[in-house]
Amino acid sequence: MRIAFLAVLAACSSPTTTSGPPPSNASNATHVPADLGSLVIVTASARTDATPGFVPIDSRYPLVDPAHRMPPNTPMRVVDARGTSGAFTSSEPTKIAFGCDGNQLAVTPLVGTTELAPGIAWALHDSDARPSAKAPTISADDATATYGFGALTILVERDVVKKDRGVLRFILAGEEVGASGFARTLMDGADPNMSTIDLREGGPNVPVPVGAWSIDGSGRAPFLVAIERPGWEGTSIEAWLVEAHSVKQIEPMTAYLYQCAF
Repeated sequence: MRIAFLAVLAACSSPTTTSGPPPSNASNATHVPADLGSLVIVTASARTDATPGFVPIDSRYPLVDPAHRMPPNTPMRVVDARGTSGAFTSSEPTKIAFGCDGNQLAVTPLVGTTELAPGIAWALHDSDARPSAKAPTISADDATATYGFGALTILVERDVVKKDRGVLRFILAGEEVGASGFARTLMDGADPNMSTIDLREGGPNVPVPVGAWSIDGSGRAPFLVAIERPGWEGTSIEAWLVEAHSVKQIEPMTAYLYQCAF
């Protein structure tokens, strides 16, 4: 078993909110910790068809922190997007290759012995917390993508008329509890035909749910959700808190990972 390292993306503070009507069958509210910790990235030793594009490839540091939000020797409990968890401790900063043209990413490794699935993960300061997670079921055509995380369903829908924009919808027990619009903007020099969004392909400005954790481990709300939002030269990782009555984007947890010039 190889030693593991982690990539911390951001720390949490007051979120912004988008909400919908309370679900008719909403259960009693679960306490949400004031400190939600950080989103982290689990790297991979080699790229496969299943490896997310935002994941760095590095065999020396299978898990790394590109945000430097933890001082050395900070203990964390980390849970990957499939529910595997383990104890990790931050170490000294270093650099790894990421993207193209010799780009290097400054990282702070976190060291542990648990093997986690490449992709996004959640790091908590509370060692007693036991959130649960599982890989989503995914279906998509050019206009609609559906991501099922048990009790939580996330829909990504392209607008019927304006095909350069769409809506991200959060659904609990069949009822929408929040939504957020998105639009593709073109960089100078981009082919105008690239403005049309195809949800089978994703691409710039199209949100992709990459992880969802039931905070209390029950498989029900509240959930912490990680959204990947690719750009033209890199990608952003966002955190959203989905509760029984509302959805809150936790903007301070957003991280941007530069990869390559357009």
